[in-house]
Amino acid sequence: MVPENAYLPSLKTLFFFRVRFSGCEFEALLSACPVLEELTLLGCPWYARQCLTISCTTLERLTLSCKGAIAYSLPWSFSFDTPRLAYLNYHGYIGDEYPIVNLHSLVEAKLSLEYRGSPNEGNPMNLIEGLRNVEVLDLSSLGTSKLLSSFAELIPLFGKLSRVSIATEFQHSCTSWKFLPLLLKKSPNLKTLVIKVYESS
Repeated sequence: MVPENAYLPSLKTLFFFRVRFSGCEFEALLSACPVLEELTLLGCPWYARQCLTISCTTLERLTLSCKGAIAYSLPWSFSFDTPRLAYLNYHGYIGDEYPIVNLHSLVEAKLSLEYRGSPNEGNPMNLIEGLRNVEVLDLSSLGTSKLLSSFAELIPLFGKLSRVSIATEFQHSCTSWKFLPLLLKKSPNLKTLVIKVYESS
């Protein structure tokens, strides 16, 4: 439980591993850290239908890994109100929706995402649109490739993107190629394309 008078004026780094927050405790804790720069959440369970809002105007680096938590114990929606965020490492399941995505300063994003159930259960369009200013994009899972393939026609213009990496399994490589031509077309300043193809285990 977060004390009502909690205030951490000098704290710049927060790390949580399998910590469960109830109600608005997480948001209250973030508001008590006025100079927070780096936040890591690994395998933290959440209550059913809970919404996760990461709102911090000073945050520069965020690592969010939902793997290790049971799928049904994950947030129903994710909001990122982080205007100074430069680095995002997001690993886990796709939320049902992303009401707020403020990632205007994002430079590098690493995504390893998959659907929690059927594709109809998630709507990642706001998240994808929020990545439009990224310069380095790492799509490090087959699930992420499937995700972008499903919404290929809605991929935004990546005006600053200079490097993109795609990882896929050999037998599913056609899944990645489906959205790749459009991604290249929407990335006028792309300089480096890395394609990693792995043998299926």
